[in-house]
Amino acid sequence: MASFLWYAIFAIWTHLRGNNGNLDKIMKVGLCTIAFQDRPLEEVIAIASDYGFDGVEIWGKPPHIPEVYDAEYVEKIRNLVLAKGLEVSAFGSYVHPLMPLHQKHFEAAAKIAQGLGTKLLRIWSR
Repeated sequence: MASFLWYAIFAIWTHLRGNNGNLDKIMKVGLCTIAFQDRPLEEVIAIASDYGFDGVEIWGKPPHIPEVYDAEYVEKIRNLVLAKGLEVSAFGSYVHPLMPLHQKHFEAAAKIAQGLGTKLLRIWSR
């Protein structure tokens, strides 16, 4: 199933890229790093760059993001994304209002999103 999904994404991306080079006027294509949750984030960012994606949505769980906020790690990832010619389209946190200490977790997720250079932060509504 995962290989079919990857093929479908690649087929859509190829079709959009063939639109007379006007892809920026239609949409940007990103890769959510959860699709490669078994690989190091640095490798996933390289894959996104190598296949011509415009950006990445960073999966908000280890091994892609540590459990505890780490400003140095977040900065390292942001710099790597930029060096590969990508942008961080969103940060996919797992914060929801019913979790213990949700305010503390929300603030950490907001710091991560800001540190990654994105204004989009996914939270859950449970």
